[in-house]
Amino acid sequence: MARKRTSQVKVGLFALVVLAAFLTAVVVLTSKTSLFRTTITLHSKFKDIAGLIEGSEVRLSGVTVGFVNGIQFSSQAGDATVYVNFSVDDRGLDRVMKNGKVTIASLGLLGKKYLEISPGTADSGRVQDGDMLESVEPASMSEAFDKFNRILDDIGGTAAYLKTLFASITAKKARKRTCRARSPAFGTSSAKWRPAAAFCIR
Repeated sequence: MARKRTSQVKVGLFALVVLAAFLTAVVVLTSKTSLFRTTITLHSKFKDIAGLIEGSEVRLSGVTVGFVNGIQFSSQAGDATVYVNFSVDDRGLDRVMKNGKVTIASLGLLGKKYLEISPGTADSGRVQDGDMLESVEPASMSEAFDKFNRILDDIGGTAAYLKTLFASITAKKARKRTCRARSPAFGTSSAKWRPAAAFCIR
């Protein structure tokens, strides 16, 4: 009887260990924090965060080095400035400098938003926990669509010009291939005119 209870306890403990390992794996794979890495918290501020949310990735040269931890308005009444707190882990600690800049980018035209860090220059020194980085305001959607429309207009104008140019070249080639009567031959001793002959200029 005692042996049976011991066996049941072992099975129960094994099941708990497996469950704990499974939950740990889920947390690690789905976590929006850099677990098991040294991290610091940096700050920046924007007039418009363009849809950035907490948990968004922080990237340096396309590599994810942290996540957005917090987004809040200024505590001052009437000030709509948005403050963004974000982490940077040990993959970016030696590469982000105090004069680095932060902007909000997106994956594609309507893709998810993320923070992109421009590293800055080494002479300004490495960032420290709690530093504030300068921000570069992202282009608004209306500005992006205006720019897109201008590009379309330019493409349309270029296409119209090429169409006109092509038609002009085609017309010139057609005229050169048109047959016409040859002019009378001059410089001969005969006073008579030679019969006109048909020829084409190619």
